[in-house]
Amino acid sequence: MSRLSKVALSSAVTAAVGIAGWALWAHSHRNRVILPEDPPAHVEDHSAAEHVEDLPTGPGGTESQLLAKYGIAIGGRSARSFHRGYADLFHRHEPVYVTADAILEGWQSSYDDILARVEYRALIPALERLLDALRSELARAAGDEEARRDLDTYLTVAASLASGKPIAPVAGADPRAIAEIVENATSAQGSGLALFGGGMSFDFTMLKPRGHYTRSPELQQYFRAMSWLGRVEFRIAEGNDGDWTVNRRVARAVGLLRRLFTPDAQVQWRTLDSTQEALVGPPDSMSLPGFDAGMKTLAGGLEGASDADVVRAFLPHARQRISTQIVERGHAILAFVTLGQRYVYDSHVFSELTFGKLRTTRMMPTPLDVAAAVLHHPGARTLLEDEVQRYGAEYQRALAVMTTQSDAPNPALWQGSLYHRWLGTLRELSPQPTRDGGLPAPLTSGAWGMRLLNTQLASWAELRHANILYAKQSVTGIICEYPNGYVDPYPSFWAALEELARKGGAAMETLPLVLGDRAPLQEYFQHVAGVAGRLREMAEKERRNEPLDKRDVEYLNYMVSIDGKHAGCGGPYEEPGGWYADLYMNKKEVLDFKPVIADVHTEPVDELGRNVGRVLHVAVSPPREIAITIRHDGGAHTQTYRGYVSAYSERITENYDRYTDERWASEGAPWTPPAWLAPLTVSGTAFTPDAGPR
Repeated sequence: MSRLSKVALSSAVTAAVGIAGWALWAHSHRNRVILPEDPPAHVEDHSAAEHVEDLPTGPGGTESQLLAKYGIAIGGRSARSFHRGYADLFHRHEPVYVTADAILEGWQSSYDDILARVEYRALIPALERLLDALRSELARAAGDEEARRDLDTYLTVAASLASGKPIAPVAGADPRAIAEIVENATSAQGSGLALFGGGMSFDFTMLKPRGHYTRSPELQQYFRAMSWLGRVEFRIAEGNDGDWTVNRRVARAVGLLRRLFTPDAQVQWRTLDSTQEALVGPPDSMSLPGFDAGMKTLAGGLEGASDADVVRAFLPHARQRISTQIVERGHAILAFVTLGQRYVYDSHVFSELTFGKLRTTRMMPTPLDVAAAVLHHPGARTLLEDEVQRYGAEYQRALAVMTTQSDAPNPALWQGSLYHRWLGTLRELSPQPTRDGGLPAPLTSGAWGMRLLNTQLASWAELRHANILYAKQSVTGIICEYPNGYVDPYPSFWAALEELARKGGAAMETLPLVLGDRAPLQEYFQHVAGVAGRLREMAEKERRNEPLDKRDVEYLNYMVSIDGKHAGCGGPYEEPGGWYADLYMNKKEVLDFKPVIADVHTEPVDELGRNVGRVLHVAVSPPREIAITIRHDGGAHTQTYRGYVSAYSERITENYDRYTDERWASEGAPWTPPAWLAPLTVSGTAFTPDAGPR
């Protein structure tokens, strides 16, 4: 995408939170996301009204050239990790700039590990017990033999995927049909599924374990089984232009499945469902509660109800703002999903801004859609002007609608899960002219805004990566010290991170954890909150144009050093100390950054109807050094600080080719800065992870 001439220059701070796998099907020229919400009558314009300057242009330059021109230079050095990079600055006796990127990397890495621990200890056992209970009850159940066989196929596939081995059916299903589905799911190949007596489009590549789920066979099996239960729809009714037809065979299967839920099975289901809601977001499909609510309105039950009565009973509970599967234009689905993937606002944005919801053939979204509509970065709005020119007023209005809706009071969404609080935390880094106008140069420039955009999108990539399964789709004797320091001057961001950590600690009280696991996790969240609180206090001083005092600088010197001065001065990298290392639950991840990549959107066909299978990925490579020359006191004196920022990039593949972290790392996780950031990167830099400070 070409850079445009203008961008909002006021900027908030570098914040990057891990964003994990965004998996939202792009809608082809026959797609439609069903049951859309009506747009608000009034649409606000969130574009920057002031503080606009030319975007940085050109191929970059030397560090000294970039510092002289923009006050910012990115990428002169790389590091194997944030800790190693900051320790190197400590050795070099450089004034330090503490970036939000660095702090959030510790949070993001730990969130991934905490989630895996919850899955191992609670969710995998709950899934196994749920499937065992349902299949045992099915073996004993009387009733419609066709419905029993249909459910036997569905549940036996899930059980086989969860166990990693063939499981025999219990109610007359065809073992060969089950084996074929399991093979497609395990190999992650195929685009069609025969189930419940009919066929439906089904993207088996979505069952390919990605993110942290490649770490062990148990996690891979859990990923496949949960993806199956979260993406296979029981299509109770289908409608064309409001003319609905109920599939009685599917309706009988759903009714029988509901009867299989014994009290113990319901306990296991609630464990899985409530954990996803607390961590990621609300459901985006009809499951047990919605089905039960609909059944209460059918006095004679499903069998005696007319098609119109069935649709009237269940349609209010079955709306999907992000469709689970490809749905033809003009076609609507009323479906039940056992453990549907969760609604996340950023996926909703992608859904609303692509063909299917738009009449124009915009087949692939851009992460800038999220930056503009969710994170409210004014520079992203400017960078999207090419998209506006290409796709017209319809796209422009849809973008404005999604931006406005993200501002609407909705505490159940934005405070209801750690995922959406994470997004809200990142939003605090977006430039705000009124708030940031008093910051020293270059912290109110367009160039700085691009640096913040890089931070936000890198963190968003990590967030999607961490939640790729659950978020519904549309990673010697010398004295060492920092003689001075500067913290990203955004108190509201640090306050939001502090509150996010406190809510994370509170969530540990409700999640299904073993007692011995709870205390160390709560201690971790308490530490993050404490660090964020100290950095918030420093940012507030900077806002008041007060220098950091001796106590503040001393605290910064404990960032990568145990005693604040000598520890490991001749080579501290292999034994991480200081409060920064404690931001990682797994200390092994402090010293070596793990590059991550997440697929976030799928474009099955292009605007000409050709099958292309394009997949949009967002990725994060090892951190890069940033140099910032700040003009204090209106330029009366200047100081150059150094820190480390995230290395965000994007990649599109074809033929449904989905990257894993391991493949990305094996290719060197090359950093290709987006066009809007390239002018701020040091020329001649090799953007693959180099040795860096050791």
